[in-house]
Amino acid sequence: MTMLFELEFSEAISDFSGVLDRVQNLIPVAIKPRKQSETHTFLLNDTLVQQLLQGVKFEVKLFREEDGSITLGMDELELYANGETEEKALEELAEDVMIYAQEYMEDPNRYFNAPNHCHHFPYLFKVLMCKNKEEVKQMLLENAVFQKA
Repeated sequence: MTMLFELEFSEAISDFSGVLDRVQNLIPVAIKPRKQSETHTFLLNDTLVQQLLQGVKFEVKLFREEDGSITLGMDELELYANGETEEKALEELAEDVMIYAQEYMEDPNRYFNAPNHCHHFPYLFKVLMCKNKEEVKQMLLENAVFQKA
């Protein structure tokens, strides 16, 4: 027995409007598996997802290279980008993290089942919640802890 609001798949389909009303009113809905090989499916609205991801922070490290360029790195995602300036490096890093997020979601089983990539999901989901590259850059800056290394 679960304490969540739980529905059979057929119930969710027959009252989909009611299900969406619950979700929009901040009530998570759990849909029971249709068969033994499946797990529960959860429906959450944007506000709840944002709340769940609030603690996901990107630690961005700044490295000044010998040639004067700037490298920004995120160890948690194993992503690094180099540019002539901090802004250009940030532009590259934002683009790289967006590409990685899309690749991850195109083959989630591959990445989620890889021990060195499965922990990336919350970070990438937070990136995917952004509307464009500028929002990704802003999020990286807002959540970043710049460490000069």
